[in-house]
Amino acid sequence: MGIMEFFNKKKIDKTTTNKEVCFEDEFTDIQSGLISLCLELTDSQVDTVFAYCGIEDHSFMFNSFFEKDGTILSARQAATDVSLVKEFLRIGTHDLENFKSVCTKWNKPIPRQIKMIYDVKTGKFDANISYESRIPYELEGGNVFKEWFDKELSERTQ
Repeated sequence: MGIMEFFNKKKIDKTTTNKEVCFEDEFTDIQSGLISLCLELTDSQVDTVFAYCGIEDHSFMFNSFFEKDGTILSARQAATDVSLVKEFLRIGTHDLENFKSVCTKWNKPIPRQIKMIYDVKTGKFDANISYESRIPYELEGGNVFKEWFDKELSERTQ
């Protein structure tokens, strides 16, 4: 099952009046778009996508890394066209504004950090969402992303 089938199977008829379902649909669409962006960067030639979203009041940070054949790869290493990596990061970071817009529209709290994992082979998707601000330097998005990358890298090399 592909990424779009996975996310679409979770949706119900959009004509429903259930506001919670409409919010969930819109939130899921943003997640799906970011995972699709990651797959586009790698021509879907990876086994697992790890996508990080850092959302603060005036700061956004998006990045991703990948697993292929048991090896953890940065976006630069996984891209079939390295020149696209900058554009990939720019688009992903810009798309994070959509989380703020959807949450504001539906009067929901804005997530501050989202870690998404998508298994390309099985279609399994998981997201860890945090609503706590990570303002202190040691918890800035870039540092959180690097710690996550390093953790996954060390687990594969043990």
